[in-house]
Amino acid sequence: MKRIFFVSLLIIIVTIPLLNAEYNFQKEKVKNGVVFKNSLEKEKLNKIKNYDFFKFFQYDKKGTNHNFQNIIKVPHITRDEISIFINGEENTSITQGEDFIMTVYFSDECNSATVQIWVDMNGNGTLEEDEDFLIQDDDDEIIDNDIEDENPETGVYQKTFYAEDDGPNNVGNLGLLFSATDEGGNDVAFLYINALVSDYSVSGHITPELPNIVVGAFSLENEITWMVMTDSEGNYQSFVNEAGYYMVMTFDPLGITGGMYPDTTYTDVLIDGHLTGYDFHYLTPSSTISGTVLDNYGNPIEGVEVRADQEDMMGIFDTTDENGNYTIGVSAGFWRVGINENDLIPDYLVPENQYVFVEEDENVVQNFVAYVVDATIEGTVYLDETPVAGIRINGNNSLGYTETISEFNGSYILPVSTFGDNEGGYSVNIWDLPPDTYVDEYYNGIVSGSTGIDFHIHSASGGIEGYLFDAESEEPLEDGWVSATQDYQTWYNTGIEEDGYYHLALPNGIYDVFANADDYYQETAFGVEIQDEFVYYEFYLEPVTFDGALWGYIYEQGTGNPIENANIWVSNEEYWDGTTSDEDGYYYIPLPNGTYWVDVNKQGYTMVHLDEIEINNLEVQQNFYLTPIIYDGSLSGYVYEDSTEIPLENVWIWVYNQDYWVGTFTDATGYYYVDLPNGTYSLNANKDGYEDFYSENIEVYDEDVILDIYMMPIVSSDENEIKELLLLQNFPNPFKNSTVISFSVGNEQN
Repeated sequence: MKRIFFVSLLIIIVTIPLLNAEYNFQKEKVKNGVVFKNSLEKEKLNKIKNYDFFKFFQYDKKGTNHNFQNIIKVPHITRDEISIFINGEENTSITQGEDFIMTVYFSDECNSATVQIWVDMNGNGTLEEDEDFLIQDDDDEIIDNDIEDENPETGVYQKTFYAEDDGPNNVGNLGLLFSATDEGGNDVAFLYINALVSDYSVSGHITPELPNIVVGAFSLENEITWMVMTDSEGNYQSFVNEAGYYMVMTFDPLGITGGMYPDTTYTDVLIDGHLTGYDFHYLTPSSTISGTVLDNYGNPIEGVEVRADQEDMMGIFDTTDENGNYTIGVSAGFWRVGINENDLIPDYLVPENQYVFVEEDENVVQNFVAYVVDATIEGTVYLDETPVAGIRINGNNSLGYTETISEFNGSYILPVSTFGDNEGGYSVNIWDLPPDTYVDEYYNGIVSGSTGIDFHIHSASGGIEGYLFDAESEEPLEDGWVSATQDYQTWYNTGIEEDGYYHLALPNGIYDVFANADDYYQETAFGVEIQDEFVYYEFYLEPVTFDGALWGYIYEQGTGNPIENANIWVSNEEYWDGTTSDEDGYYYIPLPNGTYWVDVNKQGYTMVHLDEIEINNLEVQQNFYLTPIIYDGSLSGYVYEDSTEIPLENVWIWVYNQDYWVGTFTDATGYYYVDLPNGTYSLNANKDGYEDFYSENIEVYDEDVILDIYMMPIVSSDENEIKELLLLQNFPNPFKNSTVISFSVGNEQN
């Protein structure tokens, strides 16, 4: 896990990306059986917009096209103990907007370290933990020769902080202390960032007249932010490096205003000289969002940051007290409320964000439950068959999400809760792949304790790239995803950039490509041939008009208790969408006019299917009652390699009939087990490198049925015969090896 939490002035640095009100985490979650729909932020499975608090000191070279800086030379050192340098110096400075390089020499026999970044509050260039502020409350681990290490020499780690990547480089008059620690010792380097002076600036006044309120100018053209703090009279002047259009915003990371919020944000400001009069007024909130953060045993979790965000506004946060309580002052309107994942991982699953509407002078209660981590899922990550460090592995289900980083030998340990097994296990996948790569595996239904959940990443020389546009306005879309498939079983997916750009690496072959965005009809390009180059294609998506909605409640049959996290899926031949029920069992899905069928399911309950429901300019209420499943018997056995009878681990077992389905993986001994209600079932077994196994008419009636499986190895297999695959990338456009072609475009809805 590499994320950052901010305390006091440290937020000044990290919240530079906050000024990009259009920035969003592009994260995906694949759905089986449909053209896959991204979770554009892992903190929520549906589309949301999130200010990127974490990007600041998490520069990821695989997401850029920079030519890495030359290796920085430093004075000869014995390396008995760890040493850290900035631009080759222990104490140095740069001017706001310049790049800088961090170099770490590990102690002898060490290959990893943790790096902390502190704000030098008293300006003496010395780390004093009682005086200075730690930017991260969770140390950032670096691993020798991981995918972010720019120096191939063993024992040396190099990382470049680029100003254009929203690093701390663009904050003027700021001192930073970089502290590196490994098993051999600790060392600290100091960097001072001098303020920029140029021919272009924006200035104004803050009321109430308070010092140390942050104002930033975010470039709408190159996405760089320039930040300053108000003086003792509430005045500010923020210089920028060049003329252009900027978004000018203010926020209060120190909490100086006592929870007040700014009245405005200035968008599309042309800074072509020294502008004045861009004033802000901080207002007292009229409403509150409050609640508790508890673990699944009812124990309060203290010291957790809970944040409320609105589009085009700065986030407001509070930290839970010893009773797990928090209170956030807000204005009336819609708010997204969530928990800082760094305060929970690796000890808890992170619950998903919630959306609330707050009336004037109202308090809305939003509670969170974080499940305690008590188990792990393990595996190894390979890049072109070589173990690779620094790859982020994610796991999620309806209880929340978790993540970890692959270690020096490519291995990873993902912290999970055993309670997640009752929710169908975990989806385990990789986000943030290296550029121009794809991954073979996407795992569903992984239970706690599983091992050997390996990922194989491969380099690709071709793929598809281009842009997604709104067909009516011809403006680029800011949220969306692109999926490609050859056989409608193997799927490759990617999110899009804020400017609508997508870049999807693919193995050579012929693909059908699907472009999607929430609230837009799907567009399809058929027969796209990829052969060692990137094909360029633009998609123009028609916006959906929502004429009505389907809403209601999900209850347990017999008891009438509301069912939380039930999956509701609405679809017809033209449009599909889905959601999950909240703690009250409530769901709401806006829809275009039409006739739909509805499927509702929840682990442990029989699925409910509704063949026909009509939406005709109305919000239609439809409640559903799910019947708890009674497990009368079970199916179990061992999976072996045919002829050798070697037990096969991590074979995907899928047992199903028209009323119930369940999946699991074999353990290290090849054993599998599933509880089942009475019925007649079919079984599929899949594992890479082996022919699929299929059996039907398996009768389970009040008994434990044993079925051993023997799988035939594939003698020669095509690289494209992959059972399931996820790709998520979100990288700038290199525009290399591009071919422009035309397609006939289908108009199938999202």
